[in-house]
Amino acid sequence: MPRRARVGRKLILYGAFFAIALPLCYGLSGGLADAMTQRSWDENQQVVREITEGIETAPAQPDDDRWFGELRDTGDAIASYSAMASRIVAEADRLIRSYIDLLAVLLFNLILLPLILIGGVFVLFRWMANETLA
Repeated sequence: MPRRARVGRKLILYGAFFAIALPLCYGLSGGLADAMTQRSWDENQQVVREITEGIETAPAQPDDDRWFGELRDTGDAIASYSAMASRIVAEADRLIRSYIDLLAVLLFNLILLPLILIGGVFVLFRWMANETLA
């Protein structure tokens, strides 16, 4: 087989790789990553929920147009935000560790697993191209 024909076939296989394998690997990695990291995601979301639970913003009450009522509502909102800030400061280590864990899960889902799958498929396509055209 002439060299030009072998190069042409290799290029067709690599084109097929980029046209088919890349979207397929990203789609497959989405499902796999969700299944593999769901437990870790749920645990870290629970930590965030525990730290921020019970914190509500004070809703504005439009029927009370006296300045003292507005001042009292503002004071309640400040107390609520102060309680939330003190809880966040008290649980800062857990919160930061949880967010770092969530970032690791996200990086695994978006970057690492797709690269592993694409690399595996690329090696397979390359092997197929060499075996077919040898």
